[in-house]
Amino acid sequence: DYIYIIMSSSMLTTNGILDLIESEGIKSGRHVKQPTLQITNIRRVPANALTDVYWAILSDGTNSIEVVISTHLSHLVQSG
Repeated sequence: DYIYIIMSSSMLTTNGILDLIESEGIKSGRHVKQPTLQITNIRRVPANALTDVYWAILSDGTNSIEVVISTHLSHLVQSG
């Protein structure tokens, strides 16, 4: 199952993906404000008989990254 969303790149945070990656970890010392990113794809992957896992591709207009959406947030994906 795929969901595609289109958004103007001028609304996205320039280098938001790189900023998030570089600020990862307690010892980085960097604080990144919440960037505006685009979800370019969401994919459902059955984890077991009771649970689905969702993978998403996030983009800042230049860079992209594939992430796993926490299972406790699955209801947000399912509700749209």
